[in-house]
Amino acid sequence: MPEFFYNNSSVEQLSLELHFSPMIPICYVPWTSLKKLSLSSCKLSDECTATILSCCPILESVTLDSCDQLNVLDLSKSQHLTTLEIDRSLGPTQIVPPYIRYLSLTNFKLPCTLVDVSSLTAAILETSLCLFKNLKSEDILVVLLKMLEKLRDVEKLTFSAKFLQTLSLALALGRCPFPSVKVNDLTLETTLSSVEFPGIEKLLQNSPGVKKLTLHVMEPGTVPLLIPIMNIDYQNLESEHVVSFIKVLLKFTKTLEKVVVRLACYIDGRGFEELLGMVSMLSHEYNVSIVLSSTCRIRGRSLECY
Repeated sequence: MPEFFYNNSSVEQLSLELHFSPMIPICYVPWTSLKKLSLSSCKLSDECTATILSCCPILESVTLDSCDQLNVLDLSKSQHLTTLEIDRSLGPTQIVPPYIRYLSLTNFKLPCTLVDVSSLTAAILETSLCLFKNLKSEDILVVLLKMLEKLRDVEKLTFSAKFLQTLSLALALGRCPFPSVKVNDLTLETTLSSVEFPGIEKLLQNSPGVKKLTLHVMEPGTVPLLIPIMNIDYQNLESEHVVSFIKVLLKFTKTLEKVVVRLACYIDGRGFEELLGMVSMLSHEYNVSIVLSSTCRIRGRSLECY
């Protein structure tokens, strides 16, 4: 990249896509005003990343999309950096994020070691079995549980359907002590498939303080099942199926105060009203507030009920 690009001290937001070319900055990058940095399809060495971070004293947010060659991401000197998002990147294998409050790791390759997450308040995790090609089932479970153990004090956690599928299959093939997490706001992205259920069950059983549970029913086809154990006709999703799923989950929680169910566009207006009545009875039975929402629109308005 041309040298003048690195000498811009007034830029506050920067997005770069290098088509997997190496990013090699000069020794000093005077991005002293930079607050938000997004890098896509870059080859990032540890040295290059350290140089960039050291020259961005007020950097607040970093996004890495499809970046590789990075092994250790040390953010210990970036005191203003509170948001880190990594997507589809082969690395890093170690992250030191002492000041990060929001962490998103999607389509990431494990093992990835987290060091010092004392400031973390919210995290999103998404991974898939296909990213564990060189690991045995027992090793996959160990890696996933170590990650959960590191996140045990985080208040708000989100797990993708692919993560839940991977966790479920690993649990079926290996045995390790499951860590207790202190999460109180838990979001589970789900296809309502039984292949995800063992992971969901274990998470709820080991989240004794969870007060809010959000179920985000994913769009058909957006999350391919690792094993097609249960075939669901999402276009004709029945209210009974949704209620049964919620009811089973409620049995694993003791401190739950609120459940939010996001249904996308699986249930039409009539089905939504029917589901609302069934959920109302369930809410009274378990003394839990249940919120239903759907992206379906009738007369220009989205369906939602509290």
